[in-house]
Amino acid sequence: MSDGAAGDARTVTISADALRRLCARMLEKAGVPPADAMVVTDSLVDADLRGTHSHGVIQLPGYLQRLAAGGTNPAPALKVVCETPAMAIVDGDGGMGQVVSHFAMQVAIRKGKETGVGVAAVRNSEHFGACAYWSLMAVAQDMIGICSTNGVSCMPPYGGITGTIGNNPIAIAAPAGREYPLVIDVATSVVAQGKMRVAAAKGEKIPLDWAITLDGDPTDDPVEGLKGLVLPFGGYKGFGLALAFEVLTAILPGALFAKQIPLDPGPNEPARIGHFFQAIDIAPVMGVPEFKQRVDELVRQVKESRLAKGFSRIYALGEIEEAAKAQRLKTGIPLASAAVEDLKSSAAGLGVMWAGL
Repeated sequence: MSDGAAGDARTVTISADALRRLCARMLEKAGVPPADAMVVTDSLVDADLRGTHSHGVIQLPGYLQRLAAGGTNPAPALKVVCETPAMAIVDGDGGMGQVVSHFAMQVAIRKGKETGVGVAAVRNSEHFGACAYWSLMAVAQDMIGICSTNGVSCMPPYGGITGTIGNNPIAIAAPAGREYPLVIDVATSVVAQGKMRVAAAKGEKIPLDWAITLDGDPTDDPVEGLKGLVLPFGGYKGFGLALAFEVLTAILPGALFAKQIPLDPGPNEPARIGHFFQAIDIAPVMGVPEFKQRVDELVRQVKESRLAKGFSRIYALGEIEEAAKAQRLKTGIPLASAAVEDLKSSAAGLGVMWAGL
């Protein structure tokens, strides 16, 4: 572990392996079975490796608080409650979102291999981290992966200032050949709330188009933004996508939806949110090598575009994140000092030694 990264004294650099060991020990101490603890840990650390710090280990202290208070079930009995050859409804039994999602995406992948397209919709789950992680599970099986989740009503409808719907993130990933897999992971708000938490931890301001106060006024204060509401990207377009995916993530599986989800749930209160996973098998349509070759050609065509003023290159979807991951696996992960202090405090409360990182 070292202080400072890229010239920023407000960060602490920790190796990915050390961070995995620490987080897994903390989760096990909180009652999560070792295999499940590793699933959660890998999801969080992978987000930090890819530069998505809003969904990385900064989330762990909150997860631990909910485990301790009983809001999250540390050892859920996951089950498929209804299924067809191509679709399943999964009950997460109040378990950690990553544990439930790992199970559900495996179901979607299996059904996709059997029928060409597999779907698993989830109810009674918790926050599942970064969407991209689950879509990339399908890519590892030479499939196209799609996923989404609903959540707390942190976003107003277009034209309103009342929190009505979650900023339901969406991820789509596809395998490539010589190129990185194509993967997009975006919230339907301008930014995810987690990015405001990162800004607050660093003591930074936020752009005025990120959030509004509860009175409907734009704010550059991330603390006030977190008390208020995030805004949909593209106005009615972002809101429309969020509403459409609320149907897939919550209405379909029977999860809580929109205002049914408590705005400020206590740590002892189950979230009971929903997720949606889809895995599309490529092999029945065309040879996997041909598909990957076509994706590579698509990426090359994108990168061959003439550059706009002020740009030195064009990146494909997921390329920046994959490059960051490769670099950070070598040099370590830079974490905000405030986030590290929160981890230290949580570790101490669980009797987990911080030394040796």
